Amino acid sequence: MNIQREHAALAIGLIAIGVLLLGANLGLFSLSIGTLFGSFWPLILIALGIWKLFADRGVSIVAPVVLVGLGAVFLASTLDIIGWGASWPLIIIVVGVAVLLQGVQFRKASSVPKGPDTINIVTIFSGEESRIASQSFRGGQVTAIFGGGELDLREAQLAPGATLNITALFGGVEMKVPESWRVDVHGAALFGGIENKQKSTADPTAPS
Repeated sequence: MNIQREHAALAIGLIAIGVLLLGANLGLFSLSIGTLFGSFWPLILIALGIWKLFADRGVSIVAPVVLVGLGAVFLASTLDIIGWGASWPLIIIVVGVAVLLQGVQFRKASSVPKGPDTINIVTIFSGEESRIASQSFRGGQVTAIFGGGELDLREAQLAPGATLNITALFGGVEMKVPESWRVDVHGAALFGGIENKQKSTADPTAPS
């Protein structure tokens, strides 16, 4: 039986929650639902971060690191291990570490185009509009955390095998491309969605 890794991670999480609730209802141990969700709700963020790490196949580690980091900070806060005075600086540190790791991964990843005619855009708590006019655009990396971005590629020409990796966490990225392009979208949405508004009449032999 072949089970994808992200589905296995999600299934294990659901089974664990079910076992805990079943044991509590059978009287095997004491478990307050109010306490469970009131104090341990950040575990949901941690679980989602781990799931997204498997779902993205390691393409981008920003979203998983931020989700797990925020979950850990919020969990420590709800359990009164730390106060809000220490929580918000830790949140900033988590975001900074995630961006640093993204930069390191971008330089090392062989699947992400680098060099001339590529982009590497990071927006945090802000927005950015970029117009790309490269006549041999090869792709790159776009990361938006608590912010957004807009890419206008309508004046660009694609190089063979162009690949653009986009990571949006509590934000969004809008991309405009020529109508003659064929866009193949592969991704996983978490607290958001992915929408391809390209017309279905695009030439199947067009650049993609």
